[in-house]
Amino acid sequence: MLREVSVGGGHVSGSAGWLHFGLGEAAEAELIVDWPDGSRSKPMRLAADGFYILAHGSDDATPWQPR
Repeated sequence: MLREVSVGGGHVSGSAGWLHFGLGEAAEAELIVDWPDGSRSKPMRLAADGFYILAHGSDDATPWQPR
């Protein structure tokens, strides 16, 4: 699957929202991020039914939990 994110906002700012990937019965997925500067993350294995924060320059996804 492929998802593209365009970030917009005010002057010198922007915020990207969540992306949803339906995995069906799969327990995990492999994720690779192609960043706008042309760099590419290493493959990351992520568990299904989770939220993750991705940061440019990091090859690890940070799990996110609502408070």
